[in-house]
Amino acid sequence: MNPEVVKLLQKDPQHSRNLVSEAPLYKEDGSIDLLFCQAEKTHAHKPLSPLRNAFTCPNPLGLPAPQKGDTLYLWDDGVGTRVRGCATDNHIYFYRMTEEDERTIQKKAEFKEGLVEFMGEIRKLPPSFQDRFQGFMNRNPNWGWEFGPYELHVCKTACEAIGYVLNELGQNPSTEDANEALRQLYQLSYDQQLAILPSIEGANGNRANMAFRLASIYFISPDIIPKAHGALCPLVGCEKYGCWASTQKNGEEPLPEA
Repeated sequence: MNPEVVKLLQKDPQHSRNLVSEAPLYKEDGSIDLLFCQAEKTHAHKPLSPLRNAFTCPNPLGLPAPQKGDTLYLWDDGVGTRVRGCATDNHIYFYRMTEEDERTIQKKAEFKEGLVEFMGEIRKLPPSFQDRFQGFMNRNPNWGWEFGPYELHVCKTACEAIGYVLNELGQNPSTEDANEALRQLYQLSYDQQLAILPSIEGANGNRANMAFRLASIYFISPDIIPKAHGALCPLVGCEKYGCWASTQKNGEEPLPEA
């Protein structure tokens, strides 16, 4: 078997193993009409079918067509999805990654391209917020491209809210007074908030709520900020996010509520 086919089968197990049942038919555009019967299905969401199936295989490289009796590997993502790959033991005719893999690669590339700017934005935040980002990145090597931009939006809004309170009440407001100022800010209309908190533009409910929660925690103690729940923890869970809470054993003192 072609080593490249072996690698692909190991890399992406979402394929079916079939047997070519008739001689192939070349088409004018270079593609190949195939008839095959299913021999084995490796993903459980599609039932095994003994019926013959037809498939027009793109052949952009002009490879020799599969022959009757050849093993044919087809990749798809379930019933009703496009065939995204076709190979025999000897040739890979075409292959596309899953849409999820394509999105992941795109997100990684975009994050890498904007990394300098991303880190620069973090350095503009108060020290406790900078420590927060460092903790997430230390605990989860994929955190930056997966969650970093979202967390940055939340923390920028939180810091704008903190700055607004300090400007209104002075540099050392009581926790009670600060939280009352935050409550009043939270109850303003979106347009009124946007005039005070530019980074809240386009924020959904979770993003805004987590920003105000962080601002409230800051006025309890800035030291808690690195340990406060991540912005997307309510949606993806602490373990996946790399939250400080996921590192603690049962019985640890819980964080104070904002």
